[in-house]
Amino acid sequence: MDPCHQEAHLALMRAFIAQGRPELAARQYQQCAQVMKDDLNISPSPEMSELFLEIRG
Repeated sequence: MDPCHQEAHLALMRAFIAQGRPELAARQYQQCAQVMKDDLNISPSPEMSELFLEIRG
């Protein structure tokens, strides 16, 4: 898996949520956000950020 492929991270987040494991979805977001920042100097997509806020809320 390409560590900068946001759609893959988003799919994993949704899978974790469907399994009742929102903590793993949040961890996946944090890992993606760190990779995006370190490698590309950008933030995760708005869709991914919104999903993260929903599970943290």
